[in-house]
Amino acid sequence: MVLATGDVVISSVDPTAGEIDLLNRSGHSVDLSGWSLAVRSAAEPGAPHWYDLPDGLVLPPGGTFRVLTGKAARHPAALGEVTLYDSGGVVLARLPGPAACGGQ
Repeated sequence: MVLATGDVVISSVDPTAGEIDLLNRSGHSVDLSGWSLAVRSAAEPGAPHWYDLPDGLVLPPGGTFRVLTGKAARHPAALGEVTLYDSGGVVLARLPGPAACGGQ
């Protein structure tokens, strides 16, 4: 069974490697088609960098998916916030980066 939404969270952010891991905590598969991540940088105020997840991406129960963001999130002191949106634009998860936590 594939559902449009589920208990998918941002499980980790590694700004040095430019990696964001998503985790499906639910007991069913979740279709991530149309979902996106917004990565806000404290070093570059303004609009966030957007990353659209591929159509047809289904995350199985307990499954993880790694998003490679490139240089937008590779500056640990500059990463402000990562937000996960479903296909309807609803915020499902938000994780402040080191800059949002006082640079720690």
